[in-house]
Amino acid sequence: MTAASSDFPLVVTEGDGLSSTHLAFQGGDLFVHSAPAPGKGRSNEDAAAAVAWGGTQGVLAVADGLGGQPSADQASGILVRALGALTPALGDELGPTVERTLEGVNQSIMDLGVGAGTTLALVEFSAEGLSSSHVGDSIVALVDRDGLPKLRTVSHSPVGYAQEAGLLTELEALRHPDRHVISNMVGAKSMRVERSEFVPWEPGDTLLIASDGLTDNMLTEEWVDILVVAPPRLAGPTLVALAEERMAEGSDVIPGKPDDLTLIVYRRN
Repeated sequence: MTAASSDFPLVVTEGDGLSSTHLAFQGGDLFVHSAPAPGKGRSNEDAAAAVAWGGTQGVLAVADGLGGQPSADQASGILVRALGALTPALGDELGPTVERTLEGVNQSIMDLGVGAGTTLALVEFSAEGLSSSHVGDSIVALVDRDGLPKLRTVSHSPVGYAQEAGLLTELEALRHPDRHVISNMVGAKSMRVERSEFVPWEPGDTLLIASDGLTDNMLTEEWVDILVVAPPRLAGPTLVALAEERMAEGSDVIPGKPDDLTLIVYRRN
């Protein structure tokens, strides 16, 4: 599927039929992919959104409905549809508007009364730079043209915190039996949105937002190498192909984990 730059907001939920799309968006190059886990015969519990705000600002987001929980696809869908409904009004600022929206979404998911939940990885950006907000283990990462990290979220999970503290290597974290356990989700009274500081854009910076369908099947150095050598229209499909290969066959060092896969790759022009 390919959409024109005017086809915004782009909101992808279960049943929308999107696999991959590449388009121009708010002064940059955008690739979005979302697809269900191969071979599992169930609906996609991930969702994604790309929302324009004024002339140069925007919101990009990935939500991963919690597998094994009731109405996982409904939870992620509620979240991205609420983001898709964001409309700037006179005097509104993007950051506070997003914060209010997430509070409302959290309550709406709790009101389902079935224990549903979703992760969130979200970026608000302007022509000058970006900041991230995240809940759970979907990631936001920004790398420069040399592959050096400018922003990387830490997963809200026991394994994620252990890796950040140096108690586990990345490979040990990938193989850990409790890697799927998270300690924070949208749809809980205790939800905590972690917001990053503002990070300025530089020429060649590339943004990745992804569900764990990507990060459970690839090492950081692998996806960074892909992001820095190709524009989003090429890097995105390459990431998808490698993740799907790993889901099917694993590798010599990574066992491979079939899962829904949603990712956004974005680079400013």
